[in-house]
Amino acid sequence: MTVSLIKEDTTMKKIILFAALAAIALTSCQQELTIEENKPGGVVFTATTEIPATKTALDASLNVVWQAGDEIVIVDGDSHIGTYTTTASGDTKATFTHNSGSEATSSPYRAWYPTTLYNNITFTLILPATQTYTAGNIAGNPMYAESETANLSFKNLCGIIKLNISTTQSGKKVSKIILSADQGMSGEISNAATLATDLAAGVTGTAGVTLDCGTEGVEIGSTPIPFYIAVPANTYSNLKISVVTKDGEIQTRSATSGIEVVRSKITDITLGFGKLTATTGSAAITGGGTQEWVQLWAGGPKWAKFNVGSSISSYAGKTEYSTDNIGGYYSFNGTDDTANNYWGPNWTTPGQAQLQALIDNCIWVYCDGSSVKYEADCTLAGWKVSGKDAGYTENAIFLPFAGTKDPIFGMNGVGTRGCFWSSDPNDPWGYFLELFADSQSIPYHDKSHGCSVRAILNPALEALFSVSSTTKVTFSPGNLQYYCSTSAPEWRFAEHQYDYVAFDGSAYAENSGKWIDLFAYGTSGYNNGQTCYQPYSTSGNAGDYYQNALTGNADWGYNKISNGGNTENQWRTLTSSEWQYLFQARTNSDQKYGHGRVNGVNGMILLPDNWTLPDGLSFTSGNSAWVNVYDTDQWLKMERAGAVFLPASGSRAGDTLPTPAEENGYYRSSTPAYYVWISSNKLQVCTNEDTYFQYGDAVRLVRNVN
Repeated sequence: MTVSLIKEDTTMKKIILFAALAAIALTSCQQELTIEENKPGGVVFTATTEIPATKTALDASLNVVWQAGDEIVIVDGDSHIGTYTTTASGDTKATFTHNSGSEATSSPYRAWYPTTLYNNITFTLILPATQTYTAGNIAGNPMYAESETANLSFKNLCGIIKLNISTTQSGKKVSKIILSADQGMSGEISNAATLATDLAAGVTGTAGVTLDCGTEGVEIGSTPIPFYIAVPANTYSNLKISVVTKDGEIQTRSATSGIEVVRSKITDITLGFGKLTATTGSAAITGGGTQEWVQLWAGGPKWAKFNVGSSISSYAGKTEYSTDNIGGYYSFNGTDDTANNYWGPNWTTPGQAQLQALIDNCIWVYCDGSSVKYEADCTLAGWKVSGKDAGYTENAIFLPFAGTKDPIFGMNGVGTRGCFWSSDPNDPWGYFLELFADSQSIPYHDKSHGCSVRAILNPALEALFSVSSTTKVTFSPGNLQYYCSTSAPEWRFAEHQYDYVAFDGSAYAENSGKWIDLFAYGTSGYNNGQTCYQPYSTSGNAGDYYQNALTGNADWGYNKISNGGNTENQWRTLTSSEWQYLFQARTNSDQKYGHGRVNGVNGMILLPDNWTLPDGLSFTSGNSAWVNVYDTDQWLKMERAGAVFLPASGSRAGDTLPTPAEENGYYRSSTPAYYVWISSNKLQVCTNEDTYFQYGDAVRLVRNVN
């Protein structure tokens, strides 16, 4: 993370922040003013706003001038408290007449704007934790005046942070913006008694501030939109800015050096976002349906909201430790991922390190099911685990005390103990997350005992691969497969990256009732004028197939894929030039692929743009024949780090397999006649001009990230 100073002078600081980190959550402490009965007539005050040194840099509509309806609160020398309002508009000077409460009769006069700044119950001044967005302006810039006469010269109590926010995405609306730092931005003003001489307001603590952008949100796009937030003058260390959109996406930026905000001046910060990141969502599970997930800290795993085997969508009203509520009990199976087995390729079982990060990075609240409940009428005991950083504080999971299942003695610890398997062995045992009412730890346990499994979204789905200078993609969790049936056809991804369908020529028929995974060109199932368009097509005539680039529904990725979101047009096939860029042109491309054997299957291993080799493993790049050998435990670690595996599944001609699996692998591109060829000593993007349309090859889809 870096902070680049674009311009620094006496009027403005422009700062561009890069890098994502988490931010601290905020709570509102704004107080409302209690008003006494009206008293007409009396002193008329003349109020003048301070013209900041930055006036020429301010937006012309910024509220440095009074507007009709503006209201101030005045406390006089006899402690009378009342509000005064103006009908003037568009000037730095205006007259204010009594509106409500007690009328001021004696000096000195102390005045505040806005009226919500002053709490006449506790007689304190409070900078609100929540401010309201106003287009091209700032709502309620805090000001203070003190005078022996009816002439009030207001001074700005804060500086202003102006956020200029843009995004490359379309249709994004900002719901709120959260600011936090090591220094406080809201709360009780600690120097209220000396504001006349101090001018700048000070607060104690570290409470941040939220800009509420309303129920409709504020749309952002490629042109930066300004957002104004008033904060006390200070040099803020660890300044964090979280932008939250209406659809629940978030991105947080942080400065690594102090950011100075000066009273009555603007600090101008420009934030350009690519893809904003969702912190909640859902993903498909095997057997139909979806499972919700939630992210608890920036860059952290995306945790399933319920245990594997559970069938509920809320813990509200749950009183029994039944399988429906708490899921199943599973023995440790480090060689075969339990979450992946039961829920499919979108999910995996967390490792020991991820469980430890859950302990370290979150707020843990014990729910006894009686005095403290996770949700209404839920009597299950367990731990509520929630995010502690800005943008994540409303995200939480519940880990119920389901106990364990001993293979001999049966159930143990139900209601008093929680046990959740990791995927990491400590032979002959396995590591697990153990929970009691007063502790969380990660010891190891007999593999034969049944424990709960709380899945995470497969990290391999989020590893980024550059396929051009401007485009990054994520790979699907396995090769594309199709079920041949007239009544219940289905597209899906293979359960594991190393899976492929054992060849059976009879499977390539309209209603064979079998899975297939070697597809001739353009056989997405949509008729675009070609003779052969069904995925099971076996014609040996190249002219029967689609001859153009695969776009729209001609691309296999246009289909609903049952375990890939089950929504049309979510995936696509790489072009030949994108395959070439991946292998030959991205940074350190020659170090980012290597031949390998995973779970006994030969193929090609691709590494993401940002790669860190897992501890205890090795990787050799290049074209050495199947040199990188991993068992399923080792591959799980590689996969969690973002590695992709393309199994060598052969090539089909009609209903025969002239090029056997394990010796060669062929992968389709969306460019006519181009394909990727993998053999024991080769990785090459090839073309057979107009003669390759009829052959059946593997398809590995991708999804654009930016």
